[in-house]
Amino acid sequence: MIEVKLWGETLGVLKYDTKKRESRFAFNPAFDQKKLNVAPILMPHDPEHNGEHGIFSEAKDPFYEGLPPMIADSLPDDFGNDVLKNWLRQNNEDLNNLSPKLKLSYVGKRGLGALEYYPQLTKDNSSPIEIDLRELSEISNKITETNLLPKEITKSTMKEMFMVGTSAGGARPKAVVSINFNTKQILYSNVHMEGFRSIIIKFDKPIEETGESTEIGKIEYIYHKMAEMAEITMSPCGLFKENGLQHFYTHRFDRGDRGEKLHMQTLAGLAGMNPRHSHDYDDVFRILIALDLPYSDFEQQFRRMVFNYVTSNDDCHTKNISFLMDSEGEWRLSPAYDMTFPYQVNKVWKKPHPISINAKTKNVSLDDMYSVGKEFGIKNPQRIVDQILEVSSQWNQLAHRYKLDEDKAVEIYKYFMKQ
Repeated sequence: MIEVKLWGETLGVLKYDTKKRESRFAFNPAFDQKKLNVAPILMPHDPEHNGEHGIFSEAKDPFYEGLPPMIADSLPDDFGNDVLKNWLRQNNEDLNNLSPKLKLSYVGKRGLGALEYYPQLTKDNSSPIEIDLRELSEISNKITETNLLPKEITKSTMKEMFMVGTSAGGARPKAVVSINFNTKQILYSNVHMEGFRSIIIKFDKPIEETGESTEIGKIEYIYHKMAEMAEITMSPCGLFKENGLQHFYTHRFDRGDRGEKLHMQTLAGLAGMNPRHSHDYDDVFRILIALDLPYSDFEQQFRRMVFNYVTSNDDCHTKNISFLMDSEGEWRLSPAYDMTFPYQVNKVWKKPHPISINAKTKNVSLDDMYSVGKEFGIKNPQRIVDQILEVSSQWNQLAHRYKLDEDKAVEIYKYFMKQ
């Protein structure tokens, strides 16, 4: 049994059947679910059923591993799972026993958002841990290359990697840490520290033959600058330069200025929209309607939809759209994130867009975008589309300003929509 807490209060209890690989969740009757509707789409407030919600089965949708989507949102993603498995191997743990229930206990209080899971299987550190960015970058890339831990990595170093690398989602290697931008000190801590800001670092990847940067961090940073020019709301972002590499970082939007936690759900967790399945932006906007979000959030989502298609960001799946709920129960669209081009080591990694526009993922026209805008009440959608096309036309100037390799810049621009 797992106790799920939110802001220090017991939200409910998760019962997981390891043999059947399915779970049940029951809200705590004392929790004010009417005021704080933490899962309004899939597990809304329903006094008639006493807060209990029926079986969530892995057989029905393997992506959620037999958990309620709200809770499955907290599970480690591809890179986090690789780190967790390596840490368990190093501690002589049997990976065959690694159930979703155990993963939640390893996440404990360290997950994104505000949900916490008890009992925890890792002890809180009594004092902050100083982070060696170069060392963690090297370990992260070795893990992603082989899925196996080099034998020379010490247990203490691997524990650091476990603490900072298992809570953030996504396939790319990353670390969740705190930084003092004045002193440049990077730490891992369980609690907020005065003068420090919580950030997520996405590690750059060196070219195997030369050790030079693949510039994936720089590409994402240029996309961030374009998104800002397109009036898309993002958390502050930047680059850390280290040993010829450039690691992209972004401020965490699920943490306040003093470390207070915001309840966060991806679209996959909030609405059960599996990111491995195809969806349409009509479905996305209907969730905004169901949450009763303000017009500004609709316009933001429209801008992001257009930007992703114009600049060929085809990693815009349902785990890359998120929502935040504050302590008063108000839901809002989160800042945008993972706005970048799918570029890997010296090659473009293209796939169909996971969310269609007007049921189309290819040959999407400007008229298709206008149509979606009009359907969901976007004011002057043509002006917004024109603005984003104008921003994207400045790609080459931005690439030159930030010294992106010219061949990469030319290759990426080939995939942009042109006016």
